[in-house]
Amino acid sequence: MPLVAEVNSLLEAKAKAVESAKARAANLAHALKTPLAILATDAERLRKDGRDEIADELQELAFGMRRHINGELSRARLQSLAGSPVQATSLRNVVESLTRAFMRTPRGGALSWRLDIPADVTIGMGVEEATELFGALLENAVKWAATEVHVSAERERVLSILDDDDGPGVPPEKLVELGQPGVRLDEKTEGTGLGLSISSDIVDAYGGQIRFGTRSPHGFQAIITLPA
Repeated sequence: MPLVAEVNSLLEAKAKAVESAKARAANLAHALKTPLAILATDAERLRKDGRDEIADELQELAFGMRRHINGELSRARLQSLAGSPVQATSLRNVVESLTRAFMRTPRGGALSWRLDIPADVTIGMGVEEATELFGALLENAVKWAATEVHVSAERERVLSILDDDDGPGVPPEKLVELGQPGVRLDEKTEGTGLGLSISSDIVDAYGGQIRFGTRSPHGFQAIITLPA
């Protein structure tokens, strides 16, 4: 039947496009693995020589590059989610692992971290996507927080997750721009503007919603709602 053949052809073309995107992202990650390792080694050598400021800059740069590589890998995986079985991942395990990683960076180590996540709360996505989602949000929090980063979760009819910090926050009229690819509200700081966009893509792919707001009296917050 011509219609069936056409549909099958479209599905096959989509599958090939997804595999091609995943391969490109994987190749990029592999190509940058050695340069990133060299950056990390150089940072340690500089730190031993007492040049902590430059070492910190290199370490932050390498960490950010790894995060964005993982983001592109996650985007590629998202294209193949349709029809995949739903997984259950421990939210607390993911956030605690990320917290430990960020605390090893100069900026993250200077902050106070507060996690209010029940041990039995799971999130309906794979570990990779959950790590990328909250890694991007926490990276943003670390960049802007003055003293504290807070993550909490509660499950009722839906799973609600709050990620907030006590930084300068975002003007209400600018909140609508967040989550769009490449949007950076402060051009004076380093970054690509991809982190919150990746988070939005992941939440949307899993049938959830993400809202950005202002924490009282000041600060920024991301509120994620996912199917329970």
